[in-house]
Amino acid sequence: MSTIDSGRTGQYAAAPPPGTPRRRRALVACVLALIVCVVAAGVVWRMKSGHSAAGNDSRGSFPAVDLQALPADRAAIVQVAHTQFDDPGPATKYSQGAQEAWCADFVSWVWNTAGVPMSNPNSGSWRIPGVYTLQDYLQSVHRLHLQGSGYQPQPGDLVLWKTGSRFGAHTNLVLSDRDGRLTTVGGNQPGGITVTTEPADDSGILGFGSPA
Repeated sequence: MSTIDSGRTGQYAAAPPPGTPRRRRALVACVLALIVCVVAAGVVWRMKSGHSAAGNDSRGSFPAVDLQALPADRAAIVQVAHTQFDDPGPATKYSQGAQEAWCADFVSWVWNTAGVPMSNPNSGSWRIPGVYTLQDYLQSVHRLHLQGSGYQPQPGDLVLWKTGSRFGAHTNLVLSDRDGRLTTVGGNQPGGITVTTEPADDSGILGFGSPA
């Protein structure tokens, strides 16, 4: 059976086999579904591993820090934090394999790797896995500086966020305090290890912990 090709008057073309467009549509739908599954699996893996699903653009930009102007311990903390921002490991790298919220694990790991270990008051380990235990430790060694005390945070310090802050109970590492803006890097944040900037006088800040 033939049909008139409307684009070529007076000529004839063979009719397409019945059902061909339907088969093509089904094939395209299958391919698209496969692509969606692969992308979704990649997103889940990156979230579980502490990596950003959207790449470095969603993780902020690590600021330039004058390491020469810092004491050796603070410079080492910033350097270690920078290497982890550039090449983040999975969450369990910082938590000694534990599956848990890992912001305090991350700052503990960075300080320990930089040669400034903390001591968990409950176990004696360098790793302090909880924000409240981190606060207790800093108070016990007289290195907790409460917000509003007049202390100016320095690169390498910890910042502790209150439970009622927009982060909840949380901790990051200070990179800079400049022009009323506090720039920090931390783990267990959307995107994994990210850099964020907040007002330095944010009422959600509990205080700062210094390495010495």
